[in-house]
Amino acid sequence: MKEGCALEGLYPAPKSPQRLQDRYWFCLEHVRLYNASWNYYAHMKEDEIEASRREDVTWQRPSWPFSQGKFSYRIPSFEQVDVIFGKNTRGGQGILNAQETQALAILDLTYPLTQEILKTRYKILAKRFHPDLNQGCRQAEEHLKHVNHAYGILQKLLKRLTSMPPGSSEASM
Repeated sequence: MKEGCALEGLYPAPKSPQRLQDRYWFCLEHVRLYNASWNYYAHMKEDEIEASRREDVTWQRPSWPFSQGKFSYRIPSFEQVDVIFGKNTRGGQGILNAQETQALAILDLTYPLTQEILKTRYKILAKRFHPDLNQGCRQAEEHLKHVNHAYGILQKLLKRLTSMPPGSSEASM
């Protein structure tokens, strides 16, 4: 409650960034003034602010790659955003749909793609995640299913692109 204010303090506000559970209680007018001047990062250095923001991404819990990166997927780069949303940088329609883009990410490939690159990458991943080589690990088996499905999708994509006439908009990309 603010000194000199006759209104009841119904609105909580934290006392400090280090004591977020300890509260001041203000009327509506004074809590608005307090919140307007509140700065959680006021007494932190630049590197402390960055560390705090990174911790906030995972809700202050430790984070590590799924199975130490063994089964992680690669997120498409910013350059692929136009392709993901069905457009290319030249203003035409994109050639990849969302399912095909996801398949590329699962196999850790980028477009443009050739049959040789696709087969080579598939063989590497099939060997890496084959259940017989991973002591029957369920995660490896599940990942291999995703790899197989993605491979099938990209096989269809390559077949579709190679069967198009040379002057079409998709083949010219």
